[in-house]
Amino acid sequence: MNRRIVPLLVLLAGLVMAFHPTLFSGFGRLQTDLGDTRLNNYLLEHGWRCLSGEPGVRLWHPPFFHPASNTLAYSDLLLSFGPLYWPWRALGLGEVLSFQLWMIGIAICNFAVAFLFLRRAMAFDQLGSALGAFVISFAASRVGQLDHQQLFPIVFVVGALWAAISMARSTAADDLPGRSRWAPFAFFGCLLAQLYGGYYYFAFSLAILALVALWALAVPRWRRALGAVARGHWQAIIGAGCLALLLALPAVTHYLQTAATVRTRAVTAAFDMLPRLASYAYLGARSWWYGWMTDLPPFRNLPTRHEHAIGLGLLTTVCLLWTAWRNRDRQAVRLAITIALSLGLLTTMFPGGVQLWTVLYRAFPPFQGLRAVSRLWLLLAIPAGIALGWMVSRRGPGARAALVVALAAGACLEQGVTTRSIAVSLVEARTGDLAARVDRSADAFLVVPRGASKRGQNWHNLDAMWASRRTGVPTVNGYSGTRPPGWGFEGFRLSPEEGLDETRQRLDAWAGATGLDPDRIQVLVVDAAANLPEEEPPRSPRPAPPRRGQGGRPTPKPRRTPVP
Repeated sequence: MNRRIVPLLVLLAGLVMAFHPTLFSGFGRLQTDLGDTRLNNYLLEHGWRCLSGEPGVRLWHPPFFHPASNTLAYSDLLLSFGPLYWPWRALGLGEVLSFQLWMIGIAICNFAVAFLFLRRAMAFDQLGSALGAFVISFAASRVGQLDHQQLFPIVFVVGALWAAISMARSTAADDLPGRSRWAPFAFFGCLLAQLYGGYYYFAFSLAILALVALWALAVPRWRRALGAVARGHWQAIIGAGCLALLLALPAVTHYLQTAATVRTRAVTAAFDMLPRLASYAYLGARSWWYGWMTDLPPFRNLPTRHEHAIGLGLLTTVCLLWTAWRNRDRQAVRLAITIALSLGLLTTMFPGGVQLWTVLYRAFPPFQGLRAVSRLWLLLAIPAGIALGWMVSRRGPGARAALVVALAAGACLEQGVTTRSIAVSLVEARTGDLAARVDRSADAFLVVPRGASKRGQNWHNLDAMWASRRTGVPTVNGYSGTRPPGWGFEGFRLSPEEGLDETRQRLDAWAGATGLDPDRIQVLVVDAAANLPEEEPPRSPRPAPPRRGQGGRPTPKPRRTPVP
């Protein structure tokens, strides 16, 4: 077999494993749900509408939470991820199909950049680079979070790591006139692109850089190495850094404006999503290999459990630990281990409620905008892929080589996850039905759900946002990482017999605070139980036991706000 076809086969296997609900349905099903998936699709579509010059569309002010301004900065921007979405829209494809192709395109780019990084920066062989890139791109933790598509692109994080390694190696080899002179520009360019793509990975990258600097100051050998890199590339670092800061100003300015107007999240808001010790071994209820673990005592009572599925799998974890042990004498490996342990100590909720997150929250302002801190450990797939690539590239001859390759293949297969999916026709029906009821002459409209619904507490807000996109009429509804002050419709719904009196009171309060004319706002009441996706069967045979309060009575499950 031609060795060049090996990476292609590995990539195809990863695409089928990650996107089989989409592919096997002929793109008739959308991964993954009616919540954050449609928010990310909306944000990408908003970028396309701005780029295509649609009249009345303003980049930083999408028409939700009307008339609040700067609403794009309430969540991830997704602008730097748009080039893989915009061409499909330019060809005339629909929003949902373009979004499905965008996800697949992101996966291909993730794999390609990871493969080239392992092949060129780490000097691994073809098979080792392909299998390592598979783990980086299709790790169960990453695919399992596919409903948060802003976390799926890993291109810019890998690119920044590649650039940093290039700077360090060129300094050690005294090869500054070579290609590495562009490495500082690539490094800051990747950080800048990540800022304009997704905030979580940007904040995590800044935290890692801060820890590298602190440990370098504390350890003389690392301090000398970092100083040598700074001296060798100081002109390019200053130039690239200043240029990146200049280009980052629009995003930083709008994010700071949002932080000044909305209520800052309390330090306790992240407590449920601080990883527990069990989180590092948990792969989620939809894991092919490890879904059965969901009902075991260490995992049964994890709060917001899907956010704790950050494990790598047994084989992959063994490969990572064994490779780290074998290379423990290398300074780069020691630094990586030190950074990982430091982050684990600072972000983990230990037994008894012991945690240092409060210290980190106050000492590192970029983390004050985060809630799902456990997402930091999605980046653990990068060192795991490096470890797997190193192991396969040094597999040796004969039976030992076959055993190593089999172990690596098992590590790839244990990443299998089946995500949720919904019928595209249902997505279109929810938007189309509502858009048909919107009065085009109204200044804005508000959608209020009637009746109880155990699922989709905030889906009507996304229905309204998409109906607004289709009709050109702004909506008072909104769904994002935060909400403007005074907006009183979070979780609001009507009982079957309730009239519109309270709705009008809340609308009058919002109109009074924002200068709207409440008589020019159309109120649309929708059935909360209409157009719901089919119930999916549980992934394990035993449900988790109810939490008990005082007197042994079940404690009601708290309502959760969306985590974009």
